[in-house]
Amino acid sequence: MQSERAQHAWDSARVDLERHRASGLKGTALFEAVASDSLHRKCDGNPNRCPRCWHDRRTSCICSQLEPLTLTLPVKILVLMHYREFLSAGDDAKLLLALLPPDQVKNYVFGQRNALEQLREELAVNPENTLILWPGKGACTVEEWRASRAAAGAADAAESGARAEEAYDDPGASVSSRRLLRVVVLDGVYTHARLMFRTLTAALAADGVRIAHVALHPRSLSLYHRAQKRYSTASSATISASVSTIDDPLAMRICTLEAVALLLEEVGEPQRTTEVLLRALVTNNRALQPAVRPQLPQPPQRPPQPPLQSRAASSTTSGRDLLLKLDIRLVRSDQHTSGMSTCNVSTSSVSSCSTFRRSAHAHAVEVSLVVLHQPPDS
Repeated sequence: MQSERAQHAWDSARVDLERHRASGLKGTALFEAVASDSLHRKCDGNPNRCPRCWHDRRTSCICSQLEPLTLTLPVKILVLMHYREFLSAGDDAKLLLALLPPDQVKNYVFGQRNALEQLREELAVNPENTLILWPGKGACTVEEWRASRAAAGAADAAESGARAEEAYDDPGASVSSRRLLRVVVLDGVYTHARLMFRTLTAALAADGVRIAHVALHPRSLSLYHRAQKRYSTASSATISASVSTIDDPLAMRICTLEAVALLLEEVGEPQRTTEVLLRALVTNNRALQPAVRPQLPQPPQRPPQPPLQSRAASSTTSGRDLLLKLDIRLVRSDQHTSGMSTCNVSTSSVSSCSTFRRSAHAHAVEVSLVVLHQPPDS
């Protein structure tokens, strides 16, 4: 069923693409037109999806199991979600939208008209205190990013006469004095995430805005061991390889929600935040498992019956014989009369039929035999 839906989605997308190309659309306008059609099909074709958890609201809604969460630090999560992930029950970034209050998270659907422009406006507010979570070439660690921000904060403080510890990056600064940290997370499969990263950074560069991108580093990971095994080694290799010219897809072996949870720990969010996020991820994964159907009792198996003879032989008639299955009776064509004579199938009646070849199978009650004998040609 899932493969059929995926194939249908691909077929529909190809039809949309050719239709919009024929109308003269190109580039970004063409991409947004195809994405818009896909989003409309998803919304119209899934009327039973819960608008919060994106599961079927009748059978697998998990909203009652999700714990509301408010970040203790002034952090705003900006999700750039590929349009193919939207309304997918298996997507994990939607849990950020379900758990956090609206002032701490916002979703931008990549491919939706004006979504990228709105994100660019948000990022232009304070690009120095904004980061993109992406473990590609040129990524820095959280420690390196904080060190650069501390140096910049000290320089600003020297010019303005303010205290350097008011910078967000100073671990000793109070929560109320810290400036808002904006974190961009890219939600999609690796190829889609890379496309979004390149598109976003190119658009920001055209605006004259440069935002650092950060990868998590194994030196600062200690609590979430599964993430260490799958993500940190590849991330560290990507960061340390100064001659690397391409992004490392192995560094993406962590879902969006896990990456956000680890980053929040890096910047000082309490461990409880990570625990709530990961419990939500486990809950979502559990809801994705197919329901276990009870095993229905099977009917008793009949003992195997020996095969019937494919043809009926006669020692007293000439001509062709035909063997058929019917109800429990034997119909025989009489050579001396023009009508049909009938007798019940039983051991005695079969023995009285001179044209029937007796065998061990003749008295079986599961089937019946019809032996039609043509009289010899005159």
